[in-house]
Amino acid sequence: MIQQYTSYQLKALQQLADFRSIFYDEGKNVRTDLLQRAINSFVELFCQNHFADSDYSTIQKKPNHFSPADQSINELDIDTILKFLTYYIWTNKSHDGYLIRKIKDKTIQKFLERLNKILSENYQQIKIQNNSIFILNASFSESKFKN
Repeated sequence: MIQQYTSYQLKALQQLADFRSIFYDEGKNVRTDLLQRAINSFVELFCQNHFADSDYSTIQKKPNHFSPADQSINELDIDTILKFLTYYIWTNKSHDGYLIRKIKDKTIQKFLERLNKILSENYQQIKIQNNSIFILNASFSESKFKN
């Protein structure tokens, strides 16, 4: 089931996507300085916004040839990306260094780029919806004060 996200959650998702420039430099090389601090901030943001989803059934049902490093990442939706990120974060708790390996092999970069692409493609639609809500609320407030 595709989840609807609030504007607050969408901002947090964009902050997660923006970690691609914190984990990686312009040449797409891993920034090793303060990497653990960046990972801690990433995980904290992820958890504070309740993005963790340990229902891995959708990623387990993918064909056996599916690999997150495949171009198939470009077909994933936000919910599935969050499931993969949850898996990597929780696996890191039991296998120290797992998340760093996923950052270094650029798997995380691909997920964050896909997340950013989804958010940027839908930004105009979200902006229009937010403006409509603002206009509707402004109309309601004006009529309330006229009475």
